[in-house]
Amino acid sequence: MGIEFCPLEAAWGNLGDWAAVVVGAIAAVATILVARSANRTAKAAKEIASKQLSDAVTAKNEAAETVRRMLAVEIAVLPGKLGGVLTTMDKAVCTPTGMTIAREDWEWIADQLSRTFLPGAVESRETLSFLGAEHGGRVASLIGFGRIVTELAQRFDSKLLRPEGESELIIGQPGTEFFKSLRKHVKQMLVESLVIAPHFAAVATTMPVSYEDLQKQADAEG
Repeated sequence: MGIEFCPLEAAWGNLGDWAAVVVGAIAAVATILVARSANRTAKAAKEIASKQLSDAVTAKNEAAETVRRMLAVEIAVLPGKLGGVLTTMDKAVCTPTGMTIAREDWEWIADQLSRTFLPGAVESRETLSFLGAEHGGRVASLIGFGRIVTELAQRFDSKLLRPEGESELIIGQPGTEFFKSLRKHVKQMLVESLVIAPHFAAVATTMPVSYEDLQKQADAEG
């Protein structure tokens, strides 16, 4: 029996080989295009992420500067206010059995300590984190000191006897020790404020601000 040759099968075989080459080429091109597209997408995503990060950093810095400027004067003058309160408190005359203080001196002290020294910081306390851990944390500490000082002053004031017509208040024990504790907390608040006040003073004014005398007052014993 002779061998028959089928042109159709031969044609199909050649066509199949050709098609395989074409399909392979298409697949290779598609792979290259997909890879290039993926690279472009990744690059674009990286650029977008980088810009977003840059924008976020810029926004955070701008927010920090806004808060810093808003609180600058308030914190820059805080040591002076606290120093004034301490100076007036030091006018009290202490004895082994108690103390005396001019009525008008105590009324002024009570008025100063009855309200916060940092109304702006209290109002914007949710944004203090923009100032960073160091400065934001210290401002938060000052708010805490202020609350303690106000509470102690109100409690002390509520216990005082104010004889009609008397220009001096005579305070025995344990009132004297309570007064000394109040003074101690005011002084601690002064010490804390002097750490950051120069930083805010530099924002508030271009003129140099000296805290030298207040620092001496804070460093003094007693």
